[in-house]
Amino acid sequence: KRYAAWVNPFTHFGDDGSLVDLLADCGFQRPTGTAGAAHLWVPQIGAGDGGVAYVERPRPHLQPLPKPPTCPSSGLKTYYPLDFASALPVLALLACLPPGARIFDACSAPGGKCLLLAGMLLARMSTRGRARDSAPGGERLTAMEWDKFRLSRLRQNLQLYLPEHVLTRVHALGGDASRPPMELRRETPFDGILVDAPCTSERERLLRDTARRSKAAGAETAAEAMPGGDGSSGADEDPPFVWDRRRSEDCAKRQVALLRSAMEMCAPHGSVVYSTCALSDIENDAVVEEALKGAPYRWHVHRGNIFSSQEGWSFDARALAEEADLTIEETRYGSRVLPDRGGWGPMYWSVLRGPAA
Repeated sequence: KRYAAWVNPFTHFGDDGSLVDLLADCGFQRPTGTAGAAHLWVPQIGAGDGGVAYVERPRPHLQPLPKPPTCPSSGLKTYYPLDFASALPVLALLACLPPGARIFDACSAPGGKCLLLAGMLLARMSTRGRARDSAPGGERLTAMEWDKFRLSRLRQNLQLYLPEHVLTRVHALGGDASRPPMELRRETPFDGILVDAPCTSERERLLRDTARRSKAAGAETAAEAMPGGDGSSGADEDPPFVWDRRRSEDCAKRQVALLRSAMEMCAPHGSVVYSTCALSDIENDAVVEEALKGAPYRWHVHRGNIFSSQEGWSFDARALAEEADLTIEETRYGSRVLPDRGGWGPMYWSVLRGPAA
């Protein structure tokens, strides 16, 4: 599995070049395009013909990416590791937003995408002066998570990465976004909503299963080496990971409810980006198609690049693919990145825009 890093724009650690040196020692560089503007760094180990060449495994002379250090002046963590493909839905949503946007992150934990949004929308507050930060209006970010443990993790990450004056613009709520509580409804309508829906996460489950079996195989080998050992643990073997269609269909029902709810909470001029890390179309295009049938007004799927005339921000799929050595494939209602082509993902996303967008 490959990782990129979101570098925290709210810290001053590395003003002397130390953070740049640390990331460079781990084989990372900051792209020059949209991804770099969003404070993302990607693994880079050499220049090839026609651009930068990336590989899935770091070279032996490169250091592994350490746990994020803490900035000594701000007390904040300096970077957040994440799959680069998971940043693409956020970059697409950012390109759709007007100035002073009100944004909702519907399924926010553990918080990587929320930090990306905060880093782009709220980092400018640091240069405008804190007196204006507490004024009414301006960008606001609302995040929601229904699972109590994951909500606690989300709030912890926000505290670890965002300064006090930025946290006043970020509201983390507990609740089910498919059945919005009154506390959330009072903040509607939103200009932009991200629905990174819970899914079957087949690749993560397969990787965990592979790691568990590899560990078990090592234990059996050690047992065989013991005098009189037969390599048996005495416990029944767990079955290997097998894709379950019914599990995907159950997830899809909740995903449709989440997406329809988001469309109801979004302003007519707004945008909703739906995403999952599922491989199955049941949880991707099929969910978008079903949600569009019950839309409160005529929504349309945005295809291709997004160029924001108001913020000067753009979402150019081809340029992003070149920045991080990935392949973006189009589907009927969206786009996807698959891990067999570059090691990133999987990630699916669809950009839905209201009738006035």
